Amino acid sequence: MLVDGGAHPTAVVGWLRRNGIRHLDVVAQSHPDRDHAGGLPAVLQGLRVDRVWAHEPSPELAAAARAHRVPIILADSSWSWPPPIG
Repeated sequence: MLVDGGAHPTAVVGWLRRNGIRHLDVVAQSHPDRDHAGGLPAVLQGLRVDRVWAHEPSPELAAAARAHRVPIILADSSWSWPPPIG
């Protein structure tokens, strides 16, 4: 499982590949800001990914998931910690 992908578009996928990782069961995006989601499209392009978990997928992540036929599982607020108030 990979949580977030940093800002650089290829740094994380490069590191994963250099370390022999070619498959991820889950890629999770905590939020769509570039500093967390910028490298995730390259991960979907460069590795075999079974599914993406995201509350609000970035447009680039959503496009990469469609292009590589990776399902996006939309998270709801029950996945948050601490839990929402109210």
